[in-house]
Amino acid sequence: FEPVKHIYQTLQLNLSINHCKNVQTEQKALRESDGQLHFNVLPEDFCNQGMASKYDETSSDAKVLVQQTSIDSWLLKNNIRSVDFIKMDIQGAEIELLKGAQHTIEKYKPLIFTEATEDFLSIEKLFDTLIDLGYAVYFISSKGHLRLLSKSTLVEGNWLAKPLQSI
Repeated sequence: FEPVKHIYQTLQLNLSINHCKNVQTEQKALRESDGQLHFNVLPEDFCNQGMASKYDETSSDAKVLVQQTSIDSWLLKNNIRSVDFIKMDIQGAEIELLKGAQHTIEKYKPLIFTEATEDFLSIEKLFDTLIDLGYAVYFISSKGHLRLLSKSTLVEGNWLAKPLQSI
């Protein structure tokens, strides 16, 4: 899922160059529901595209309308019957994505990988949301080690959320 046109085109090119035929792509944003979303248009060389453009990070007045869907809706429409892993790197829209994946999360209990930074979303709010969904949240060190997080030990970085039932 990639809503930004030039990034989506780069993704398509990368998949073609590497002969990846088992990957399905969608030029859409993942959010809480189906619909449309206005993005600020940022220069192609801007380092933080995607959802960052939704949060007025630049003074750009140019906007583009992109399609959005929820994980629950997309899985239903595409008759997908199993989800083991969700990866989020969407600069502040993580909670909206999780709201749109509640049925999927309750039914399949996938592992959830996310980048957690204070730039666009409180990491405490993201942590609380994952806990409320029935997950234990771990920080992934640069060496790949997992450290269980609590409210008093929250740090920015890569997180892995594991369903409590699997621990």
